[in-house]
Parts: sequence; C-alpha cells; structure tokens
Amino acid sequence: MPDLNDYRAEIDAIDTEITRLFEQRMDVVRKVTEYKRAHDMPVMQASREAVVLDNAVKRLKNPAYAEGVRTLFEALMSISRASQHEALQSVSPLAYTSVPPIENPRLGYPGTEGSFSEQALVDYFDHPDPARVTAFDKFEDVARAVASGQIDYGILPFENSSAGPVSETYDLLIRHNLVIIGEQVVKVQQHLLGVPGTTLSDIREVHSHPQGIAQCHEYLKQQDWAAVPSLNTAISARMVAEKGDKSLAAIASRRAAELYGLEIIAPAINTDQTNHTRFVVVARAPVTNVTADKATVFLTLENKVGSLYETIGCFARHHINMSRIDSRPILGKPWEYSFYLDFEWEVGRDIRQLTMALEEAGRSVTYIKLLGLYTKARDGQ
Repeated sequence: MPDLNDYRAEIDAIDTEITRLFEQRMDVVRKVTEYKRAHDMPVMQASREAVVLDNAVKRLKNPAYAEGVRTLFEALMSISRASQHEALQSVSPLAYTSVPPIENPRLGYPGTEGSFSEQALVDYFDHPDPARVTAFDKFEDVARAVASGQIDYGILPFENSSAGPVSETYDLLIRHNLVIIGEQVVKVQQHLLGVPGTTLSDIREVHSHPQGIAQCHEYLKQQDWAAVPSLNTAISARMVAEKGDKSLAAIASRRAAELYGLEIIAPAINTDQTNHTRFVVVARAPVTNVTADKATVFLTLENKVGSLYETIGCFARHHINMSRIDSRPILGKPWEYSFYLDFEWEVGRDIRQLTMALEEAGRSVTYIKLLGLYTKARDGQ
C-alpha cells in the first residue's frame, strides 16, 4: 500500500508538469502581448476570460472541483494581465515621450468663424496666423486631421459647466489615439439670433449645437418652438443668415451675430450665467511642458466590488488630487463602463509621485492610459 511519501512524489511529478505548462503558457502570453501592442488593443478581454473559465470547468471529470479550477484559472489570468501591463508599459509617464512644441503650427477647430471653438483657439494660441487655421464641420474631422498629420494641433470642447461632458470628444481621444497638450476655458454667453426685424412671435424653429440647446433649456421650455440640433452654434447662425427666414432663429455668440449680420433677439438666454466651456488642445504626440500641473487618465476596471475605490486610493496615497471623474459605457459590454479622471498638483512638485500612482493603479485595472500632461487653465482664461 502506498505511503505518504509516495503520494508526495506523485504530487511533485504533477507539479513539475504544471510548472512546465505554466512556462509554456506565459511564452504564448508574450506573443499575445505583441499582437495587442501591434493592434492597439486593451489588455483586458472580459468575454475571452469568461470563455476560458467556462471551458476549464467543462473539462473537469469531477464537478466537485469546479470552484477550485475557476480560482486556479482566475489566478493564471491575473498573472497574465500583470505581465502584459508590464510589457506594454501602458501606464508609465516614463514611456510618455514628449517633443518640443511646433513653431507656427497648423491648427484646426470644429465649426466656423464665430464659434466658441474658434474663440478658444484664438485665445489659447494668442491670435494665430489665419492662414494656418482650418475650420472643420465635425469634431471627428478635427480629430482625423490631427491623427493624419493634416494639422499639428486641434481644439475640441471637453466639458461644459452646466451641460456636462462632451462625450463625443472623449471617444475621439481613444479612437484616434490623441493626447491632450493644453486646455482653454471660455465663458459662454448664448444669445437668441435672427435676421434683422425678427420678433419672438415670428420664430418657429431654433437651431444650435445640442450643448447650446441644453444650456438654454429653461428659456426654451417657455417657448412653443422646435429645437433643431446642428453641428455647431456658429454654423446655425450662418444658416439662419443665409436662409433669411424670420421663422428661423439660432442660439450662438455675439461674435456670430456680428459676423453674419444677425440681430440679438434675446440676450444671454443660457440658464447658468456663470456658464463656461472647457476646451482641450489635442496632438498626435505629447509636447514638452515644464509647467504641467494637470493630467487626464483613461481607464477600465473589472466589474467587482471596490475596484474603483482601490484605484482612486492609489492616487490619494501619493497625494495627487482627483479633480474630476466621468464614466462612459463600453461599446458591446452592457452595464460596463470606462472612466476619465483629471488629477491636479502644485507646479514644481515631483512628477514621480504621479508616475508611482499610475504604476500602482495599473496593477489593479484592466486598462489604463495617460491621455495628457498639461498646464491647467487659469482663472480668467
């Protein structure tokens, strides 16, 4: 009859085979990492991991071991994810290689003259050469122009103090692999504009960007008008001017009224009179900035208790202040979310604190990316 030493010898032989197979598995994980790097894919693939766990349970001859085999494979996949994160270096600002700013850059913004986007660009770049500035119809047109090298820098709206985040810009940063190199805050005063001689009783439709409509919801709900969304506030003003129809009005800026020969029928109709829009300046590569005191980070988490709390705690432990957090649904994964976070610190503080916080957070998330290191817009900008 076998004794305890015989059983231990049998276990040792099995462990030797497990070790060999583990090493073989990790060699394949390296190949997977290189594939994901080449195709800009996130480390975490939740649907794939669910399949691996289900298959492991199905292969068992004894169902009593189901919980144990799931725990084993969850540990294996956790080790694999950590290995991929380390190899990809997706979280470290040390891999965030910056370049000097471009002199006299080619610039772009969404909309047309008179838009708040144009105002933000003019303010941030201190009245750039008009010959180097291109207006695009859509937010995505700007992102594509930057990504393709058609322009050097673009400016996009990121969030509004009363209407909230501009979700499209969030998605474009990830889709086109852009980085944030600066920000500009513009005070928004929305005016109701029409062709000369238009009265409130003439109006049947009001046109503006969805954010412009949202910012004036209290005023608009008192009117019996159709609110028609458009690509941009200034484009709406230009359309009303071109149509010359008193039944049409636009919500746009005072500058748009002046540019397109419209009258202000009702001034400052935005609900929040302290309304501001934050714009971000985007580029293909980070730009060297010795005065950076703000960062934007994108991450995804496992859908489990405490995952967000644990991640935010990494930054708190390194004394990095989180100033904003927004969530976005993950396409194809109902009820799962990605997060955008802003962090701030005092200029001159050791940037290694942020580096260490990011690296620590990277060990507890499924994907993390530093979207930008830049200088916070000051009051009055």
